[in-house]
Amino acid sequence: HLEENDSWGFFSKLDEASGWQSHFRTGPTGTNVMDIQIILLANPD
Repeated sequence: HLEENDSWGFFSKLDEASGWQSHFRTGPTGTNVMDIQIILLANPD
């Protein structure tokens, strides 16, 4: 995935393996940005 700049493929496989839904599809943005990753972590307390 790193060689092809394919974060979508990586996280899709992560979702399949974990049962989570870790990302969402927004559609075309009209900007020159390949991928943006946002990770939200919950406080275990």
